[in-house]
Amino acid sequence: MPQIRVVNKSRNVSDDSVAVMTEAINLQFRHHFLSAWDSTEMEVVFDREAPKRHKLSDVYTVALFDTSHQWEFHHERPSAAVFCQAPLDHGSDPLTGPYAVSMLLSHECLELAVDPHVSQWSITSMDQHGQSTCVAYDIANPVDNQFYEIIVDGSPVNVSNFVLPSWFDKNSVTETDILTMLNKKPLVLTSGGYTVTWGSGGQEQTYGDDLPRWRLKQKRCRGSRGFRRMMSHHFRMV
Repeated sequence: MPQIRVVNKSRNVSDDSVAVMTEAINLQFRHHFLSAWDSTEMEVVFDREAPKRHKLSDVYTVALFDTSHQWEFHHERPSAAVFCQAPLDHGSDPLTGPYAVSMLLSHECLELAVDPHVSQWSITSMDQHGQSTCVAYDIANPVDNQFYEIIVDGSPVNVSNFVLPSWFDKNSVTETDILTMLNKKPLVLTSGGYTVTWGSGGQEQTYGDDLPRWRLKQKRCRGSRGFRRMMSHHFRMV
């Protein structure tokens, strides 16, 4: 079974909290994500001891750090990171709040599951000269500021909203996100969402007006998925 392994390197978020958020994300995958995306079974596992580098192709890693300066990412293996200090400094808690650490971890796990190598794009339009415009195959970015609760042992844990495959189809007339907040509109962002497009002028990032400055800084930092996509010369159309 493919696995996403969660590793805690943060001094500000306890292992117990990470264990609870990992269980919430497992429930999210089992009850919402896997069926919505017609995906094979996948498990999210919390490793209390930092794992050695895995050679298995179906093992991905998401690590929690306090800041981006702690992370040494590796291009050759699927991985992601959550930086905890900024959301905690701006009023969120590990499990609750608009940008709870659990929501950010859910965000990274969802996107890692769909596009582990940060290389997939979806064609949204083509001009008369045959030049296509593509959008990055990221499923939590467009609705980055939206979340919902998963109950674990009687307590709420925030997880991320995510878009459905229909979001990438400009002709779609069905629901385009799991919370049905986008009113069946494809290729649109929430006020705090963002995305990357690729056209004749190269790659371009688009941000919603309400995306916090600290969050924007995280998305542009070295090693983030946005940074890696902007720097990559590899792509695959889906």
